[in-house]
Amino acid sequence: MKIILSVGHSTPGSLNLLQRLAGTWSQLVTQQVLLPALSPAGQAWTLAEAMAVDCEARRQPPTDLAQAHALLGRSHVILQDGLKAQMEHMSPAIVLLFLASPDISEEAANAARTALAKLLHKAEVHLYCALPRPDLHLERLLTRRISDGAPLGALAAETEALLDSPHVDYRQLLAPWLTLFPKAPLHLHAAQDPDAEIARYCEIAGLPAPPDLSIAPQQPRPLPRALLDPMRLANALAPGDFDFHAELQSRLGRCTLPQDADVELFGAEIRQRIHDSFVPVAEALARHPGGGVVFEDLDAILRPRPIPLDQLRPGFLRALPGFPTTLFRPRLRALRQKLKKKRSDKYAATC
Repeated sequence: MKIILSVGHSTPGSLNLLQRLAGTWSQLVTQQVLLPALSPAGQAWTLAEAMAVDCEARRQPPTDLAQAHALLGRSHVILQDGLKAQMEHMSPAIVLLFLASPDISEEAANAARTALAKLLHKAEVHLYCALPRPDLHLERLLTRRISDGAPLGALAAETEALLDSPHVDYRQLLAPWLTLFPKAPLHLHAAQDPDAEIARYCEIAGLPAPPDLSIAPQQPRPLPRALLDPMRLANALAPGDFDFHAELQSRLGRCTLPQDADVELFGAEIRQRIHDSFVPVAEALARHPGGGVVFEDLDAILRPRPIPLDQLRPGFLRALPGFPTTLFRPRLRALRQKLKKKRSDKYAATC
């Protein structure tokens, strides 16, 4: 059995790949390729579909089929038992695993990784890792955290706290897997255009045929980058009040917002720090015998996008008076005060 173990951070290409694999699951399983589902309902679906005779009667796959596999989380024992059951019942030639980054302690993550390595010790394991440019990864990471309601501080400070973490130092990301699977081939490269990344993955995985690239990926629309500043403040003022967050997002979303590609989260000084932290990481990865990963334009990290977040605050303030401003909405008043506040520290663009 060949295991393609995808480690690392999610990229637009990996998200599209998962959805396209899920869309062609029935065709893949007839060729002895398994993309497992790990929820109880998902496991039941995979076993039923694998035994189905009438292909026209196939049902829609469960949602977790197109999601990263949470095999390293707190409930990893149950999920890994489910994976083991699917592999034993279906006996695939190739298993495709996409590991989600766990939000747990390093001790718990190590225990989960060790258990997974024990489960896969008889298989031919290949490690696959497509690495995003760190500034692009940090943009997506902070956007996701704010969308999930995290009460983040100033984005400059949040970014600085990540510079020595696996979110920038990708060597820390790979080290545990290289220790657990010292003989596994490592397929390491810089993330590319989504279609190119998908084609590369299929070649490395040895899939009989690439997934149908005509399948349109169905992904939820991310929070517009222009709204990250007021939504970050709203998260801090009203943690868990998603009705307030949705109302605020709806109202501000009616403003004319710039494109995500034009909105700057970091500022020049923080970009310089990201660049300086990542250059030795990129050099070390390029020397890795299983990698040869090349980030062709690291200087792109240094180029800020044209519109800093704080330049959008006046427009948002003009949009807010439509809300009730009585004492029954103290959070809105507090938000308005924070949007009006002058930034005086050295990271004014992101405070």
